[in-house]
Order: sequence, then structure tokens, then C-alpha cells
Amino acid sequence: MHDTSKFGPEERIPCIWLTEYYHYQFYGQPFTYPAGVEEQVQAAIQHHVTTNRHHPEFHADSNDMSDVDLFEMVCDWTAMAQEFGQDGGSACGWADKTIGSRHARNFLHFSRIALVTKEHKKAVALAQAGIERCPEQASGLRAHLKTVLTEAGGWRIYWRLF
Repeated sequence: MHDTSKFGPEERIPCIWLTEYYHYQFYGQPFTYPAGVEEQVQAAIQHHVTTNRHHPEFHADSNDMSDVDLFEMVCDWTAMAQEFGQDGGSACGWADKTIGSRHARNFLHFSRIALVTKEHKKAVALAQAGIERCPEQASGLRAHLKTVLTEAGGWRIYWRLF
């Protein structure tokens, strides 16, 4: 079952507060957590992302995420984009704005999402951006791109790039 940790003692009450925060934010109203609650919310978020497989933080190496993990992650991101009316419900758009594109790992995830959703050109562009912005991790991104493009039948695209 997806996100069962939200019903456990570490996350249940903090998730209710986080939902309230988002509600106020959505309607442009000010919101302040009661004393000590914001820290509980942050701890619950940390617990959540390190307890559930569909979050990259669960894995020592985010490349270990299975296709099911990726699909669940995309569903989460799409739901957030739709819930908040961002980027026409785009998982990539929401994640890029919310998580950012500072790390090669993020480019890798975005590239994998684009491939899963059959957006090959977007996948290539994201991988290329990761290679340019994170040269220390370029070899890993190139290897990943070769693997996923080959699996997706896009090996010709890969060989044109490299």
C-alpha cells in the first residue's frame, strides 16, 4: 500500500498540520505552526522520504529505484501539481520548481520520468543539462542515458549525442 507510514505515530499528526499549512497557502492566507510543530513536521517529512521506496532518499543510490518506485514517484508529483494547480499537472514541472535541478540526481530522475512517459527528447535534454551542470557526475549520467535510451529503442539518439 502506498504511503502507509502516514498513518503511523511518526507522521500522522504532523501530516495533518502540513495539510493545514498547504490549505492556508493555497488560499493565500497567513499560517503559523504552533510552537514545536514545524520541527515535528520536518521530522515527519524526513521519516516519510526515508521509509518509503518511491522516494529517492530511501535508497543509498537512487539508481536502485525500481520502475514501480518511479511510477509511484511520478504519481505523487503529478498529484501535487494537480492539487496545487501548477504546470498543468506536470510531474516534471512540479518537481523542477519544488525540488530544483541543483543536483545530477534530480536531472537523472527527471530524465527517467520523461523516458517512462515516452518523452524521449525531454529525457535527452534533461540528461544533457545534468552533464553540463554536474560534470563530476557526467560519466554516471552518460551511462544511465545510454542504458535507458537503448531500452527505450532510442539508441540512435544516444549515439548522435555522444
